[in-house]
Amino acid sequence: MFYDCIRAVLKVLAFVLMPVRVYGRENLDREGAYILACNHQSYMDVPCLIIADKRRIRFMARSSFYRFRFVKWLFGKMGAFPVNVRTGDVDAMRNALKVLRAKEVLGIFPQGRRVKESPYPKKEDMLGGVGFLAAKSATAIVPCVFERRPLIFRINRLHIGKAIEVPDKGTISEKTEKINGMLFDAMISLFPEGPGMSDKLKN
Repeated sequence: MFYDCIRAVLKVLAFVLMPVRVYGRENLDREGAYILACNHQSYMDVPCLIIADKRRIRFMARSSFYRFRFVKWLFGKMGAFPVNVRTGDVDAMRNALKVLRAKEVLGIFPQGRRVKESPYPKKEDMLGGVGFLAAKSATAIVPCVFERRPLIFRINRLHIGKAIEVPDKGTISEKTEKINGMLFDAMISLFPEGPGMSDKLKN
């Protein structure tokens, strides 16, 4: 109920101040668990994903935010939970697996931090935990990229791709590596510039 109320408020604010055009929304029409993986350019990424997906997203949020009492309360009400991206946060990974086993939607920013300089993720900035969670839980990843316009009243774009399914064969480690590579390629390919930009960014 609280989550739905927040989503309704965000929709109004987005319509007035920061309109978002969503491409590929049909790729979110899934039942059961999935991981929603998006690039992270600004604080507006989270509200835009909340607006785009009709289901509740359980976000992994940087543990540093939880030192603020109000933020800790708000994140808790929204179903988010903390993760320390600088360490191997075992508790966060366990919580993430619980979310997926409960057939909920898990929201992750594979870069682990906001990258203001460019919307394009770099391979060296991608954390490996996303692929591990997918492989460990046999859960598909829905890739998406957000193109933010710096000024208000400008149309922002959210591109949502087709789900990346977990390979049938291989160890958890092998699946993790393969999934992470597939996720990076999928995210880059979602930008309107197309495959040419993808090749340029990989080098």
